[in-house]
Amino acid sequence: CLTETVRAQSRISIVGVAPAIKAQNAVITQVMESLEIEALPTDLMELVEVDVSGLESIGDTVLVKDIPLPTGVNVI
Repeated sequence: CLTETVRAQSRISIVGVAPAIKAQNAVITQVMESLEIEALPTDLMELVEVDVSGLESIGDTVLVKDIPLPTGVNVI
């Protein structure tokens, strides 16, 4: 049914270049490979892009709560 939400795994893709990588020869450590999301079947996402261009210093992080998702898509 297209009117009921379903759960699915969405892969995480890192996009952008973090200034810390350029300036300080840092390395990005990706802790999670995917997110479990809940949405209507028509809103499911195969891929969630995480922009790291805002990571300016070593130790900066992107938290799940900071990942922008379309309206109607929720992280479980």
